[in-house]
Amino acid sequence: MKRLYVFIIVFVVLILIAGAGVYWYAFLRSHQDMLKTKPAYEVSSTQLINEFSADEQAAYEKYAGKVIEVTGNVVDIRTGAVQTAVILEDRLSGISVFLDSIYVADNPEKIKILDTEKDITIRGQCDGMLTDIVISRAVIIQ
Repeated sequence: MKRLYVFIIVFVVLILIAGAGVYWYAFLRSHQDMLKTKPAYEVSSTQLINEFSADEQAAYEKYAGKVIEVTGNVVDIRTGAVQTAVILEDRLSGISVFLDSIYVADNPEKIKILDTEKDITIRGQCDGMLTDIVISRAVIIQ
């Protein structure tokens, strides 16, 4: 009977440790600082769009999950309660860049001076293509 209690206590402790590890990994670990991260690729927005249009699977394998730096023309800026999105090249099938919320909160002056019909360089994580190419956790480089 004593062995059963020891087994149960050890089992519960292991479950608690595993749960704490999952909680830390999901909620408390620090995120990659995009301003300090070296991009895997530096491309123009038209080049990125052309690569995804020509062969979406090959472009997905090349860019998805990687930090990239994209330079392109701003056509729209969408500021919401939760996130700010910058659309490059084309409103319907261009590149949707979702700015990192911490970056937006820390740099309101950079967000205020964003203007359409101007070129911008951003760095963020490429998430692939839905109807447009999606870049998340982005920061403004220039």
